[in-house]
Amino acid sequence: MSATPNDSTVRGFSHFRLPAELQNSIDFFRQLLNSAPDPMLVIDEPGEILIANAQCQALLGYSARELVGKTVEILIPESLRHHHVELRQYYRDNPMPRPMGSGRELQVLRKDGSVIDVEISLGSIEANDRLLVTAALRDVSERKKIQQEINYLASYPRLSPIPIVEMGNFGEIIYLNPVAEAAFPELVTDNTHSHPVTAGIVELFPHLRNGSAAVTRNIIVGEKAFEQQLVYIPDTDRVRVYSWDVTRLKAITEKLVYQSHHDVLTGLVNRQHFHARLDQAVAVAQNNGVTSSLGYIDLDQFKVINDTCGHKAGDVLLKLLASELKTKLRTNDVLARLGGDEFGFLLDSCPVSVARDVANKLRKTVEDFRFTWEQKVFGLGASIGLVEIKPDSSSSASLLSAVDAACYMAKEKGRNQVYVHEDSDTTLQSRTREMNWTRKIRSAIEENRWELYFQKIVSIDRSRTNYEVLLRMRNRAGELVLPGQFVPAAERYGMMMNLDSWVVQNTVEAIQLGRFGSQGHVSINLSGQTLANSRVMQEIVRKIDELDEPSRICLEITETAMISNMSLAEQFIKALRERGCKFALDDFGSGLSSFAYLKLLPVDMLKIDQMFVNEIAYDRVSWAMVESINQVGHVMNLSTVAEGVENDETIRCLQEIGVDFIQGYGIHMPEPVIR
Repeated sequence: MSATPNDSTVRGFSHFRLPAELQNSIDFFRQLLNSAPDPMLVIDEPGEILIANAQCQALLGYSARELVGKTVEILIPESLRHHHVELRQYYRDNPMPRPMGSGRELQVLRKDGSVIDVEISLGSIEANDRLLVTAALRDVSERKKIQQEINYLASYPRLSPIPIVEMGNFGEIIYLNPVAEAAFPELVTDNTHSHPVTAGIVELFPHLRNGSAAVTRNIIVGEKAFEQQLVYIPDTDRVRVYSWDVTRLKAITEKLVYQSHHDVLTGLVNRQHFHARLDQAVAVAQNNGVTSSLGYIDLDQFKVINDTCGHKAGDVLLKLLASELKTKLRTNDVLARLGGDEFGFLLDSCPVSVARDVANKLRKTVEDFRFTWEQKVFGLGASIGLVEIKPDSSSSASLLSAVDAACYMAKEKGRNQVYVHEDSDTTLQSRTREMNWTRKIRSAIEENRWELYFQKIVSIDRSRTNYEVLLRMRNRAGELVLPGQFVPAAERYGMMMNLDSWVVQNTVEAIQLGRFGSQGHVSINLSGQTLANSRVMQEIVRKIDELDEPSRICLEITETAMISNMSLAEQFIKALRERGCKFALDDFGSGLSSFAYLKLLPVDMLKIDQMFVNEIAYDRVSWAMVESINQVGHVMNLSTVAEGVENDETIRCLQEIGVDFIQGYGIHMPEPVIR
């Protein structure tokens, strides 16, 4: 590029001939740079200096004409140029303003080869789709020099806020700064080597004098703790001893370490530390063949005390009971609080045959414990699971899963008893698998690995289409998991409410986005747990209220769930019916008293259980059941839906019977809802 022939220097700054697309911006640049008190540059994206004001010469030694057309790296020391290019490219991609006072400090190479420290303030200007960078430079060399002097003065022993002692070649105390005199007054009069501050330093002199690194050590003086740093000063052949008072820091550190390992309420070991101790026990068993035992305690009837007397009473009880339980174990055993009213114990080098007696002793301790609060006396029980830690135990996680399942079995068998895990126990293995699924479900909820699918429900004459939404889970490997694998565990362990809420929320959003067109209702299955929880049902009602057409929602409920929660079900069915929602009785015919209850259930649709539909083409009883359900439904003005339709022969039979709607793999394979 060449400078403008007739205007190479304009009002104190030089510029080159700007591209045509930037000519409209030249007057702005002139005014800006002329008014700036600091040296200023305008740089384009490749790093070329487009404009430099006259102030640059005083700071940099270059005239404005000498800078224009050069890359900005002419001002950067050679050893730093590569890094500067990276910084410039980073700023180009992230053009945030950096005002003076908060800008970056860097070294600049002057024309005479000297290097100075400057602070650089950056700004960006977009001129006709081109990004230009303005850079203002300010000399901070003097400021840095003053700061270095201040730092030096602050480090001078007499002015230091920490105790400093200087010792001579033979360990004699040569100097104490005022803070050291106040902290260690005995050193002023006693020049011996026995004081903790100076003890052992004479022996370290050769090590320090040989140019080795400074020595750091900890000492105790009375009730205070100090961290010392010993530094050799070659000019005076002395050792300078810095002593920092770390008493408070030490106390805080010890407290934090204790809290990280212990439960705040009971003082017992907490879950994290318990798991670490369990890992050690597993390793010892695997490596040395030493058998230990793991126990899990769940208090029975604790919720009654919390509900009756409040959480304060519950906390007092847990604290007292924890103290009592601890007295029943050996000092090398571990008792931990793992949850609200859940405890774990680890019996070191103890086979399960002996551990069973210890577990029963703990159970009896809980059973005999009496808690008095506001003149009321309460008793408790304890369901305890027990598992042996053997050389072939695979991991802590598998043991925790097994002992958790064993504790659950103790509850199912009547509570207040000990249940020992056995590898051959098929019931326990089934329960363990279910509990493993609860962990998978929780992680899928936390990581949002759920997907919404749908299946069409079509009228028998194929003129109308409705939809049923279905839930799927993705495991961490990305594989699709069907409901049959996770729903039993979710139902047993009270997790269906979370899943139902997720389905309702995402179905409402899908309807709002038009994923189901503008016609036909969309069916959502609700579990008995959800139907029995007024809070969750209220949330579902509020979510459905977000729809412009709540009448597009049909809620499917099994007859067992509806009958078990009749009063609450009627309340919410009424509220949602007023909004236009429909209700279907799912899996009808699978209950023992289906027809007897049908007159009491306020529904719009019967979904005939697929166990009858699947066999209708060759089983007369199944035909009769479907026919009778369809007939009763029509007498009561209810629509009927046959589930599990898989082939044309079944469809022909259902047409002959007169069922209203059909659904199944033979009609439509489920597919994902695009959200």
